[in-house]
Amino acid sequence: MSRKWAYDLNAGNAPEPLGSNKHTFDEPSGAVTAKGGDNTLELKKKRANEVATAPFKGLFQTGFMMWMSGSSINIFSIMITAMAFVNPVKALFNINGAFAALDDGKLDLLQFKLIFVASNFVAIGVALYKCGTMGLLPTTSSDWTWLLPVKEAVEASSAAVPIW
Repeated sequence: MSRKWAYDLNAGNAPEPLGSNKHTFDEPSGAVTAKGGDNTLELKKKRANEVATAPFKGLFQTGFMMWMSGSSINIFSIMITAMAFVNPVKALFNINGAFAALDDGKLDLLQFKLIFVASNFVAIGVALYKCGTMGLLPTTSSDWTWLLPVKEAVEASSAAVPIW
């Protein structure tokens, strides 16, 4: 005796569940791997671009910190300016380390490394500008007076000394 509400799932004519797409699994496996390989290369390019432009993203925060520290010479402004100068220099000496996770030989990283170097030079330039506004760089002629030759006196004078 068959019930009215019973449904046989093994009959072969079951409707597809909601949200399923039977065309998803019809692609050959070779096409899926090739598509995945291209997708991996594109993801690595995006990641390399993120690594290369990371110094630009941190530049605004560093600039804001330098602006908030003021132009007077005190321990906080010197520490912030030193940090803004030392961190890009460290990053320039560790370029290959920054891109080590992405270096598989398939992706040419030269363009991304050049962007990374340029962005770190911009960060160093901002730190040098801050040093100039604080008066730590020798930019005026009075900063170079020690280089002027000492003139020999042609005449000498002295006070009159009474003889008793």
